[in-house]
This record gives sequence, C-alpha cells and structure tokens, in this order.
Amino acid sequence: STAVYARPAEAVTPLAEERLSAAVQAPAASQQPQRVGQRMRETRQRRGITLYQAERACRIRWEFLQAIEQENWSYLPPHQLRPALMAYTSFLGIDPNDVLPRIPSRPAPTPLPLATAVVVVMVLIVVGLTLL
Repeated sequence: STAVYARPAEAVTPLAEERLSAAVQAPAASQQPQRVGQRMRETRQRRGITLYQAERACRIRWEFLQAIEQENWSYLPPHQLRPALMAYTSFLGIDPNDVLPRIPSRPAPTPLPLATAVVVVMVLIVVGLTLL
C-alpha cells in the first residue's frame, strides 16, 4: 500500500518540484469551466505556497498533492483520495463540498504497460503448456 502522508524527512525544493512535475501526468482537460485541480493549484500559487510547504502543513506527500492538482486521481491510492482531498482543500480554504462531488468515486484504472502485459501473457502460455 502506498502511503499518501508525507515522511517528515522528505524535502522537495522548488527546482525539484519543477523537474519532477512530469512524473505525474495530467489527464485530458474536462468540459468544466474551471477544473478542481486547477482551482487548487491557482489558490496555492496565489498564496505563495509551494508544494513542499503544503506537504508539511497537510502531511500529504507532495507528489500526491501534485496529482490532485493535475486531476490524476488514479495516482493516489483509492482509499486515501477523499481524506487527502479533505485535508488539502481545508488547508487551502476551499469548501470541500464544492470539490468532492466533482471527484470520480472510482478513479480510472491505470493502463498496464505493454512490457508487463507481454510478460504476463508469456507466463500464462508457459504455465498452460506445462499443464498439458
């Protein structure tokens, strides 16, 4: 199980935050006028708060906060998505009731990489042949 909550010794500098932003890819833009993640990111930036500062205040790892801002819901463990959203929206001063209804109840599954799928198929073939 992946922990959402920050480890106290972790430190993310603004430069590292910028460099690692590609680690969590945002899904395609939705049809809503202002997306939830965009609203949270703009609120944080307007207040001059870095992801590292938000991580320390909310006790949620910065990469999960970034995934929330990019609306990459499948990056977070499903059972920790709503508690993390509650903590982050409260920290930002955003009403959680404005945000939570817009979040999918079950995030879309992350597709399996092709290499992993090929290995799984190969193993199934080998196991199938040994059973014959």
